Amino acid sequence: MSAALAAAIVASIRRRREAAGLTPAELAAKAGVSPKHFSQLERGLLPGYPSLGLLVCVAGALGCKVTDLLAEPSCGACLDCPPAGFTCNDCGAGGAS
Repeated sequence: MSAALAAAIVASIRRRREAAGLTPAELAAKAGVSPKHFSQLERGLLPGYPSLGLLVCVAGALGCKVTDLLAEPSCGACLDCPPAGFTCNDCGAGGAS
């Protein structure tokens, strides 16, 4: 996993957490992970990259799929914008090709 992909995943988690109106500590509690560990994740302080196990827990707490956390939104205006080559059903934005 590249550092850019790890940063995009963390940004996706943060966007979804904020959209859900949750603090980092609240999401950590819902995901069953320590608030310190989650805080380090969001601040990019974890050595390496988010583990699959952590992503499964966080996605479950956010009510989405792990794959939703891996896809970069094309417009940034909504949570479910598709990757390049597709059009968003919510905002109409198309992914850059």
